[in-house]
Amino acid sequence: MNDRLTRNCPVGSIGLPSPSGWMDYELFIKYMDHFIKFAKLSETNPLLLLVDGHGHSSHKSLSLIDFAREKYITIVTFPPHTSHRLQPLDLTVFGPLKTACNKVIDGWLVSNPGKRVTDYELTENFAKAYNRVCSIEKAVIGFQVSGICPL
Repeated sequence: MNDRLTRNCPVGSIGLPSPSGWMDYELFIKYMDHFIKFAKLSETNPLLLLVDGHGHSSHKSLSLIDFAREKYITIVTFPPHTSHRLQPLDLTVFGPLKTACNKVIDGWLVSNPGKRVTDYELTENFAKAYNRVCSIEKAVIGFQVSGICPL
């Protein structure tokens, strides 16, 4: 892992390497552990984690289930091929984030003629887009649009 890869990331972000370059359940647990530091979970303040049911095997391991139970996390998977309707962030955050990220990168390319965006510029450009369009309010609206909230 090279610290330059996380230069100017959104505040609180971490970068963790994977030997294969892909997410696995051990790495997923490390990211979950990082998230838990901010969530302040307890028996009286549990967490519901919604994941894609057709998703990556990193979301489906006995060690993850044990970890989640120990930390007061209940994992529920969306039925396969329904995340486009049910996944709250797909509905209200990821589309605008992708559009904003493309605009920021286009601007970077115009300002840096003849250069290409490398892994080292990616996080800084992503952070600009993320800070511009992502908010708690948009995430909450995603839960309302999906019909998950107020259930």
